[in-house]
This record gives sequence, structure tokens and C-alpha cells, in this order.
Amino acid sequence: MQFRSKFSNDLFLFGLCLFFCYTIPLHYHPYREFFNDGIVILGLLLGFCYFAISPHAKFRIPSAVVMPIGLIVVIGLQAWNRLVLFPMDSFFPIVYLICFSFAIIYGSTISSRPNGVAALSNLFALVFLATGICSVVIQHVQLFNLNFSPFVMPIEVVENIRPFANVAQPNLMALIFCFSLVSVWYMYLMGKIKPVAAVSLPIILLWGLALTQSRIGWIILPLYLILCWSQPVGRPKVSKIILILLSLLFIGMTIALPDILAWFGILVHTAGEHAGQTSARIEIWKSAWLTSELHPWFGAGWFQYGANQVILATLLPPSEYSDYAHNIILNFAAEIGWPFTLLIFISASYWFYICCIRRWGNIQHRFMSMMLIAIAVHSMVEFPLWYAIILIPFGVMVGAMHCEVLGCKTWTVARPVIIVFITACALFMGALTWDYYRVMTGFVALVWQQEGKKEGIGSTVKPDFTFYPQFYDYFAVAKIKIFPGMPKDDIQFLERTSIRFAFTPILQRVAMAYAYNQRATEALQVIITVQHLHADEYPQVYKNWESFAKKDPRFFNEIFKRMPKPETTELLSDMSLGS
Repeated sequence: MQFRSKFSNDLFLFGLCLFFCYTIPLHYHPYREFFNDGIVILGLLLGFCYFAISPHAKFRIPSAVVMPIGLIVVIGLQAWNRLVLFPMDSFFPIVYLICFSFAIIYGSTISSRPNGVAALSNLFALVFLATGICSVVIQHVQLFNLNFSPFVMPIEVVENIRPFANVAQPNLMALIFCFSLVSVWYMYLMGKIKPVAAVSLPIILLWGLALTQSRIGWIILPLYLILCWSQPVGRPKVSKIILILLSLLFIGMTIALPDILAWFGILVHTAGEHAGQTSARIEIWKSAWLTSELHPWFGAGWFQYGANQVILATLLPPSEYSDYAHNIILNFAAEIGWPFTLLIFISASYWFYICCIRRWGNIQHRFMSMMLIAIAVHSMVEFPLWYAIILIPFGVMVGAMHCEVLGCKTWTVARPVIIVFITACALFMGALTWDYYRVMTGFVALVWQQEGKKEGIGSTVKPDFTFYPQFYDYFAVAKIKIFPGMPKDDIQFLERTSIRFAFTPILQRVAMAYAYNQRATEALQVIITVQHLHADEYPQVYKNWESFAKKDPRFFNEIFKRMPKPETTELLSDMSLGS
């Protein structure tokens, strides 16, 4: 109740949902953050509910919303012009960008209240600190393979275990820990915690960060050390010796982690082994760069990086299959073209200079700016802003700082309009969730059908209407029979679906369809694609095709002879290059 008394009702509900979006263990295929994202969006919606109390609510609309609205227009035009292979793949990005716009408006409206930015900063600090401490506890439950279901997401015990708490992704968890650390710094400067807590809490959080073995933290922490070096005027002094000792402690934790966990029979990679694992990401960047060169003006289409990676796989060295370029600038360049990309990031850089750097003396702006910096660093090697659990708080921060520095326009909305809007959003979220449950159970059904069972949970039959039609196409791939003389429509369906879902089983089915229908060269190209995007699985694929060649040499022997052996990285034989 003490927490609730310090914040308005809307902030309390938003903060509560923000906390739970990081701590609930509901992660289900295919969108593993679906429910987490849904909770933070629900928090945003509940925040807007309180504006309906007034007969005429006043919202602050900052010019920052132009960016997400512009992206919505670009993505919509791409889908309209069929640059998006599966048009519904553009649906969720548009929904998320709309939510991002409302997050900006929400942050701007809150900041217009007396001490609004301070209230938001206090809320973020408390939520991220609580999330960080809870996550460290959950990490140890996962490390020691304790059964705390349904409150803790179980983790597979593998050779290199990386506990991620209930965030379900080690690097995302590392980013949250970075937020938690800067929250301790902020709360100490604001006099919210005592010096003893300001030293002990970072030790706990740094240990949690070390457990993730995330190189994201290795980059962000030195930046934080530099940014915390200068003392804010009129605030409690932060000991530079303590900052250095905490940094050295984290280095020691990172180096000693394998030996410490080995005492408990837990095996993890050394820091040196992690530091050397960069080649796959570099090749992904090369693929994104090549895609941007081939589509420099308008891009290949939103969410089409993965499809183009499949198409270009045989032209580049082996990497890993990914739907995203693991670099936000290259991802934008590949998918929407360089003109829009440069416009967005030059504008964002100018905004950061005006709203963050020039306001560095303001403790709340510095606090939120440091979290934005962490998100920017993470975005250079992954895609955190593709998750609403990061995008929504990011938008609220942007809106709050923008309104305080650059001002906003006021838009008065009548209570009935707000009620209708909120009701429509709630119904829409309910429909999305219900439909997503059908997809979740569809994947369950796919498994029991492949096991030869006649009935079970879920269905792979495509309904008359769904928000997720692409996944029912994925289910349909397993139902298509592969045989000589199969219909061209079936082959084209397999081709189209394999570009969207370029997993090894689907690519193998496409290659088999080519092989059975006298298209050996194309079959070999698909096999090479498997080798380049799924190197770990290629040895098994090679064995499979060796078996196929022995059982049915008429269709498979010529292809198998030209397949690269698993030990080699040779792209194509002389014959296939000629094609």
C-alpha cells in the first residue's frame, strides 16, 4: 500500500503491469513474448482508463509520434504493394507501432502534471529494481533445477546454461539488469535508499548479470561507469572508488563464473569462449547490407530480412538463420531502404541531443537517458525494441522527456470517445489472445499428428478467419505429399512457405520435391541453403540424403554426389555454379 500511495492510480496500474510483464513465466511458441507484451500493453490501456474519469480529458500530443506514424504508413504501403510475402506479417508491427504512439502520448500527458517526470522516474526505478532482485532469485531456482512451477519458467539443463529468469532470453534479461543497476544509482541520488543498500544491491544485480553471460552487459556497464563518473549538482556524492570496485567485482565474477558454478556441477562457457562467438552475427550483418544494396530506396519489405537471407544464403559464407538483422540500422536499411532509415536515425540523434544531452544536468532526464543508451547499445547487436516489454516503457520515456523539453499540443477528448476506444481495444486484445491460443494448440496438434495419433488438443485446420494465417500455412506443409509429378501449385506453396519458415525440415521437403520432379539443381541449391543457415543440423541432413541416395538413386544420387561434405564450406560444385 505504501507503493500505491506514492503514485496516481493510473501510474500504479501501469507500474504493476510493467513489473508482471517481466516476471510471469508464460512463454509459448510461436511468439514467446506474446503474453508478456500483452500485459504491458494492458497496463498502458489501464493507464488511459483513468482519463475517462474527467468529462473532457486533455492529452498531450508530442511531435515525436510522427516517427511511428510514418513507419506505419511505410509498412502499410509495402504490404499494399506486395513487398511483404505474407501480408499479415505486417499486421503486428503496425499494432506495436500504434501502441508505441500511445505510449509516447501517455508519457507526454503524465509529464505535464506537477512533478510528472519525477513520478515516472520514481516508478521506473522501483519497478526495474524490484524486477532485478526477483529475477536473481528466479535465476538460482533455474540454475539448481528446482521445481517452482508455475511461478518459475523451467530451463533446459545444457552444457552452457544461461539462466534468464522469467524474461526467457538471456540478453533481454541482461538489459533489464542494466536498468536495475541505474535505478539503484538514481534512487540513491534521490535519497530513496541508504548508502549500504546502494552498495549491496548492485552486488546482487551484478551477480545476476554475470549469470546471463551476456556480452551486452560487458558493453553497457563500462558506459555506465563513464556516465556516472561526473557528479550531479546538489545530489549525494557517489564514491568513484566504489564505482571502480563494483566494476572490478563484475569482471571477477565474469571470469570466475565457470569455476564457481563448477563447484555445484554446473557447466558454463568461459568469458573468452563467449567473446569469440561473433562470426555468425557478422555474417548476418553482411546479409543485411547486401539486402540493402539490392533494395536501397524502399527496402525489401518489413519483416522480409529473413526471407532475403534465405534467398541470398548461397552467395554468402555460412551464418545462422534469423528473422532479424541483429542491428537496428541495418535492419531498417534492408527492410525500408536507406532514405527512410537515414531520416529516422538522424532525427533520433538530433532528438537525443536536444532532450537528453542538453538536459544532462536534470537527474530524471539523465536517468531515463541512460536507459535509452542501454537500449540503443543493445539494438546494435539485437532487436529489443521488437518486444513491447521494451518498446512501451521506451515510448513512455520518450514522450515524457519530449513534452518537458520541446512541448506538446493539447488535444481534448470527450469521455464517451475514451470509453468507446478503451472498450474496442479490450475486445481487440481479447480476440487476439483467443486466436493466439488456437495457434498455440495448433502446434501441439502438429506434434501429435506427426506421431500418428488420431486425436488430441488443438487443430491444424485453418479457420475461416485468423490473425495468424501464416502459421496455418506452416502446418499445411507437413500435409503435402511429396512424389514424382506432384502438382505445380503444391511445389509453389512449399517454395513460398519455406522462404518464410526456413527451418531445416521444411527446406528438406522443398529439396525433396525438387528432386522427385527433375529439378536437381534447385534441390542442391536448397541443400546448400541448409548448410549455410543451419550448420549444426547439416551433418544429419547429409546422412539423410545419403540414405535417400541408396534407397532411390534415380532421384537422389546425382544430388548427393554434389552435396558438400559437413566438414567443408565449399558453396557449390562446378555444375551447380553453372546454373
